[in-house]
Amino acid sequence: MASVLCAKVLFSVLLFAVSSAISRRPPAPPIGADEVRHLGKAAECQFGKSIRELGTTWFADLGPPFGIMYCIKCECVPIHKKKRIVGKVFCRNIKHECPEPKCDEPVLSPGRCCKTCPGDGIDVDLVQDAVQPIPEEDDKNYKYYASVLAGDSQSATARFSFTKKSLHYSLYVTSRPQLVQFLDRQGNIIEEQEVGFGTQYENATEKLCGVWRRLPRDYRRLLREEALSISLVWPTMVITGHVLRYSELATEEQSALLIGEKPGSAGTAIVSVSTATPSIHLLLIFTGLFTGEDTNNAPVLVKLHSPDGKDIIHETIKVEKASPELNKITTSTPVSVHDLRLLVRSKLHLTITSKSSQISITGIVRPRVTCELFQTLLTGERSCGLLSAFLDHKGDFIYQSKLIGVPSKSMITLDVLTELLTESGERKLEEIPADGNKLEKTSPRLVEGLYAGQLQVNVAEMNGKMQGRSAAPPRSTLNPLLMKPSLGVLGSLAAVIWVAVDSQCSLYYEAEITENREYCVWLNHVPIAAPGAPVTLRQIDCGHGFRLEGSLLGLPPSEIQILDSGVVTIELRDNATDNVLMSALWEHKDIPRSCLPETASSDPTYRSDGSGILITTAACYHGGMFHNDGEQWRDPSDPCTVCSCSLGSLSCQTQCINKTGVVEQEGILRGCQMAGQFFPAGSTWHPYLPPIGFDTCTICSCDASSLKVSCPRTVCPPLPCDERVAVKIDKKSCCKVCPSSPSEEEFGNKSLEDDDSKADMIGSGECEYPMGGPFKNGQEWHPRLYSGGEIKCVICKCLEGNVRCERKRCNNKTACQDECCTAQCKRRRRYARRKHLNPSA
Repeated sequence: MASVLCAKVLFSVLLFAVSSAISRRPPAPPIGADEVRHLGKAAECQFGKSIRELGTTWFADLGPPFGIMYCIKCECVPIHKKKRIVGKVFCRNIKHECPEPKCDEPVLSPGRCCKTCPGDGIDVDLVQDAVQPIPEEDDKNYKYYASVLAGDSQSATARFSFTKKSLHYSLYVTSRPQLVQFLDRQGNIIEEQEVGFGTQYENATEKLCGVWRRLPRDYRRLLREEALSISLVWPTMVITGHVLRYSELATEEQSALLIGEKPGSAGTAIVSVSTATPSIHLLLIFTGLFTGEDTNNAPVLVKLHSPDGKDIIHETIKVEKASPELNKITTSTPVSVHDLRLLVRSKLHLTITSKSSQISITGIVRPRVTCELFQTLLTGERSCGLLSAFLDHKGDFIYQSKLIGVPSKSMITLDVLTELLTESGERKLEEIPADGNKLEKTSPRLVEGLYAGQLQVNVAEMNGKMQGRSAAPPRSTLNPLLMKPSLGVLGSLAAVIWVAVDSQCSLYYEAEITENREYCVWLNHVPIAAPGAPVTLRQIDCGHGFRLEGSLLGLPPSEIQILDSGVVTIELRDNATDNVLMSALWEHKDIPRSCLPETASSDPTYRSDGSGILITTAACYHGGMFHNDGEQWRDPSDPCTVCSCSLGSLSCQTQCINKTGVVEQEGILRGCQMAGQFFPAGSTWHPYLPPIGFDTCTICSCDASSLKVSCPRTVCPPLPCDERVAVKIDKKSCCKVCPSSPSEEEFGNKSLEDDDSKADMIGSGECEYPMGGPFKNGQEWHPRLYSGGEIKCVICKCLEGNVRCERKRCNNKTACQDECCTAQCKRRRRYARRKHLNPSA
C-alpha cells in the first residue's frame, strides 16, 4: 500500500514537472502605434525549448535529475479555437497500458517502459516522431506554387517555395496588409503571421516576404493536394486565394501583378525568357474578366507593350473553359534583344482584355515575385570575400561586397558560364567596382545567368558562383557577416553568417562555410572592448557540412538586452579542438524594442565609473579597463585614491594622510609595499580592508630608514560614562564619546552670577547639564553633542539633582516603525523568517 502511495506521489510530481516544461511563447508586439492585437499560439507545440509539430509523439525529457521518462508519452494535438487551429501538448502515463508479459522472465529493454518477452511486437511504449521523407523527384514536383488574390480595392499575387519543412512566401500587393493567414479546406486558420513594417530588402523590391517554418505533416499534405489557401487581412478587408501548383514557376524570370478597375478582377503573369534564341513565354492566370454569360472559347486580347505604345505582343487567345473564377492561358513569341532589355529593366506593360465584357487588367512586368538573394563566397590563399546581390523593383543589380586581404578599389567581373552570346556573337564581361552598390541597365544575359545559377564572380585570384537563397529573415536584413580567419588558420576557408532577432524575440541564424567540416557557432559578448572585460560565451549550434541554420526561440528580455547593449562577436569554432577558426563582429543588430525589458525593475544595474558601461558580472569598470571581483588598485590619475571591486560594486576612497618623507636615492623612489600597493618612505595611511573600506582606527606608516611598515591601532581613552550610552560622532570616528562630555569652549566662560543661580536651582532638586540645562526635577530630554547635535536614541532624566542617561527601550510591536530600533527590527525579521522556513526549530 505504501509503495502504491509513493508511486502516485512521484507521478504527481512528474506531471507537475511536465506541465512546467510546457512553456508558452511571448506575445507578439503590436503591428503599429494604433494596433494592439496580439496573435494566438501557432499550429505547433513547444515543450521546454523544443518545438514539436502537430501529430508527433515523444517521451517527456525533464532534464536532470529525472532525465527522459519513458513511461510518460506526450503528443502534440490540434485544438480548434475560434476558427483557428493551435497545437497543445497532452502527456499521459502509459504504464497501465502495458500488456501482461506471457513469458516467465520478461525483460525491460533500455528506452522502453513495458517489460517484453523475446519476439513480442509490443509498440505501446514507442513514439512516432519521425516523418517519412518525400522522394527527391516528388519534392521537386511539389516545390513551387502560386496564387492570385482579388478584392474590391486590393489585389495581390503570391509565389510559394517549399524547402526543408518551411514554406517561403513572396507577394506583390497593392498595399501592405496587417496579417497573413493560411487556411485549410474548412476555412480554419492554421497559421497567422503579422506583417509589420517592411525590411530593407522589401522596401527596395516592393515585395512582401515571409516564411512559415516547421510546416506540420498534415498541412504539407494539404499543400501537395492544393487544398491550402492564403488570406491577406486589412482593417476593413480580407482577400483570399488558392495555393496552386504550376510547373512554369521553375523557369520564371519575370512576373507581373495585373490589376483591374472592376472589383474582384486581378491576375498574374509568369514570364520565362530565352536569350540564346530571343523569345518570351507567358503563363497568364486571371480572375474576374468573365461573367456567367461567357461560354467556352471566350476571346481575350493579350498586349505586351512599351511605354511609347509599341506592341511587342498583340494576340487574341481563346479561353477554352471560360469561368468567372480562375482562368489560365499561355503564349510564346520571338522578340528582339532590345525587347528583352526593356523587359528585364521593368519597362514593359502587360494588359489582358476580355472582348466580350471589355474588362481589362494591366500591370508592369518586373523581376519575379520570389523573395531571394544571391551570394557567393570567395576564397584565396591569403584572402576571402563575399558578394551578395538582388534585383530591385526596377531590375537594377543591387550588390554589396566584403573583401579581406584584397584592396577595396578592386574590380569585380561577372561572367556567364553558359554559352550565352551578345548581339555581335562575342562573350562580354560586366565589370563592377568592389566599393560600389548598384549596376544599372542590367542585361538579359546577366539576369538569365543569375537565375540559372551560372553567374561567375571573379575578383583578384578568387572566384565563385552566385547561388540563390530565400530572402526571409534573417537574410532580409541585408546584413551578412563575413567571418575573418584567425591567425594561423590557412587554406581556402571562408564563412558568412546571417543573424537577426524577429518580433517574437527569437534569434534566427544561417551560416555557410566553404569546407565540409564539423564546427560550432558561438556568441561572444563583452560589455565594452576594454582590457580585462568579462566575457560571456553562449553556444548557438553545432553542425557539419556546408550550411547550418536554426533558431533560438523566445529569448528572455534580459538576454536580449545583453545582446543589444554590449559588443557581440560571432565565432566559428572547431568542434574537436574548440579553437576559434573565424569570427565576425555583429554591429547592426536592429533588435525590436518590444523585446527589451519594459519595467524599471527589469533594467540591469550599471556598475561603472559613470561612463554608462553595462556590466552583468561581478567585475568593475574603472579607468578604461575592467577589474575582477575582490581586486584592489590605485587610481593612475591620483596616487592617494585606492579603489576596490566587491561583487560588482566599485568603491574608491582617499587613502594618503600625508606625503612627507618621500626620499629618492640615486633616482630610485624608496618606499614600502603593502597589499600589492607602493607607499613612499615616510608616508602614512589608513589600511584598506575590502569590502568594509578604510580602517580609520589604524594608521600605517613606512619608516624612512628601515622601509618597514608598522600599523598600530589607535587606543581609545577610558570613558567617564556607561559604554552603552557612548556614541560615535560619525561613521569614520574611531573612538566613542559620552553624550554628557562638557565642552570648555561652550561652558568654560560662564559668569559667576549664572553659577550662583544654577547652585540655587540644583539645591531645589533640579539638575545641571552641559548643553541645554539646567533641568527641573523629573524632566526628560535628548542630550546634545557639540559637534554631533541631538542624540534622539538616548534619553536623559533628572532625578533629585542627578542625571541618568540610557538608550531608548524598544517595543517589539513598534520596533520597525522606530528609527532607533532598526537593529532589533532586523533581528525580529530574521527570527520570523527562520520560523517560517523551519517551524520545528
